[in-house]
Amino acid sequence: MWFRNEPIGQNTIKVFMKNLSKSAKLSREYTNHCIRSTCITLLDYSGFQSRHIKTISGHRNEASLSSYCYDTSDKQKKSMSDALSKCTYGTLQQTESRSVTISLSQEKTVSTYTSDENEQPIPLPVIETVSAVRNSKRQEGRKVK
Repeated sequence: MWFRNEPIGQNTIKVFMKNLSKSAKLSREYTNHCIRSTCITLLDYSGFQSRHIKTISGHRNEASLSSYCYDTSDKQKKSMSDALSKCTYGTLQQTESRSVTISLSQEKTVSTYTSDENEQPIPLPVIETVSAVRNSKRQEGRKVK
């Protein structure tokens, strides 16, 4: 079954899953839908976008995936927080041997200060927020007109 280069019928998988569940003495009989649901949930949890998941799940629209996609994971929340922080405060990496503090200057840079007094702070540019970028583009458009 696994070595064929052709689609496997739904009934073939159904019988296979039933036999597999019994042979492995699982607590319940797993179905095609169980595997599909688990795959979609794991892909969502791993950070894949719905538009990509639907290409392999066979769903026609992203809204139909919502029943498989549960709460946002802590990993995803941290990733979103980091992305938003970068837009507001710039990027900062901390090394193992140094303590780092952040100070914002009026020039829109973030300086990192190391515990070594001989080293100079490293300025990091701060990325402007989306609304600031939009406003500046609007003003540029008005000047042209």
